[in-house]
Amino acid sequence: MKFDFLNCYANPDDPRVYVYGNPRKKWLGVTLNLAHLRAWRVLAVMTGIFALIKIAFSLVSSSLGIQARLVIITGAMAVYLVFLGIHCFRAAEKDFRQHGDHRNAN
Repeated sequence: MKFDFLNCYANPDDPRVYVYGNPRKKWLGVTLNLAHLRAWRVLAVMTGIFALIKIAFSLVSSSLGIQARLVIITGAMAVYLVFLGIHCFRAAEKDFRQHGDHRNAN
């Protein structure tokens, strides 16, 4: 069974966890294969880190003004998203080299 709706991908026959949105145009993006438990763990960790950054800056920087807090949290989130993107693209390339393209398999 394969499910692909709004870039949500679930194919238990595909061993990859990180899947390129388009294998010929890899720069278009990466999605998670939600048919695997590891993908849900990765999603939970991503969300948890995002929440921890938000909570940490809202607690620690309460003495700063609103503009300073917005600048700090925006910068932290930008750095987090850059590192997250690098991780996802590297993992997708590793999975692609190891398993090939199973996206069109039935």
